[in-house]
Amino acid sequence: MCKAAALLAGNALEESIGHEMALSMDARCSRIMEKLLKYASDNDLVRYLEGITKVGPCRLTSGLTPGWSRLLVDLSDLAALETKI
Repeated sequence: MCKAAALLAGNALEESIGHEMALSMDARCSRIMEKLLKYASDNDLVRYLEGITKVGPCRLTSGLTPGWSRLLVDLSDLAALETKI
């Protein structure tokens, strides 16, 4: 893996802190996140996973749900994670 690609992916993922779920649930952004995760370090992946598993609002139930259940609703999120895992 190219060090420059890993560095760029890490920087981009660092800038996404707090917005991981929103970026992953958008069809276009999730494709970009998929590419970033491909080059991300293990630490960046863990930070990303922590961000998407936080409890937050769910657009389907109009309540608070853990990130994992929101993630399972949207296939674009799963594609991004599947690429890295």
